Amino acid sequence: RRCCLLRWESGFLTKFDFEDHEEILGGAFGEGVTVSLRLRFEGTVMRSIPRRQITEGEDGEEEGERDLVEELIGEEKDDERTHRPDGTWEVLNELVVDRGPNPTMSNIEIFGDDEHFTSVSADGVCVSTPTGSTAYNLAAGGSLCHPENPVMLVTPICAHTLSFRPIILPDTIVLRIGVPFDARTSSWASFDGRERVELRPGDYVTISASRFPFACVQPHRPHGRRSGDWINSISAKLGWNTRQARQKPMKGWEGS
Repeated sequence: RRCCLLRWESGFLTKFDFEDHEEILGGAFGEGVTVSLRLRFEGTVMRSIPRRQITEGEDGEEEGERDLVEELIGEEKDDERTHRPDGTWEVLNELVVDRGPNPTMSNIEIFGDDEHFTSVSADGVCVSTPTGSTAYNLAAGGSLCHPENPVMLVTPICAHTLSFRPIILPDTIVLRIGVPFDARTSSWASFDGRERVELRPGDYVTISASRFPFACVQPHRPHGRRSGDWINSISAKLGWNTRQARQKPMKGWEGS
């Protein structure tokens, strides 16, 4: 367990160098450590329950064409269940819904609680935790976020319209990302990049704050300096705002 803490695979979670383990453990037993609880997501895949038959209306048109928006924000009729759960995952970095191996864009519906946020045509959507903001989310153009912020970062991946910009939502919202019934192809959901699950038309995935946060152990820091490790990691690993040379002062301004 100690080795897992010392050699965590993500660069931004590596707070200790294994070569210094004797000094680090001595300081931990003597001065204590700081434990920060990192937000994790709980993602559940919901499968559409097929209808047994489609009735034909009096006007000759087919009735019963299913609408994902109507099913997820409308009222249930006669306790009718439209979806069933099919697996739950704990997510530390991000949950991504993308087009997978399909050559065309994904058509995706995004819901927040009982509201329909928007319909998306894109290669995919990345929903990131603050811890995962420096991973796939950052590469897709999302915002950097301090890991102690209780938020969910929603970032489009190559959206078809430039009006879909990254948004930051509170972690109290329950997001649902689904594939509409009239979508041309399926989409795929991945959980920290380790699992890939096909979402067929009518399926969706729920994303909510997990009841089990991730405990991140850090060296003991004086009060008010808890952000030092994160800021140093950003500067060292991203070269944040570094340039080859500082801008030189203008001549003649020295004495003004």
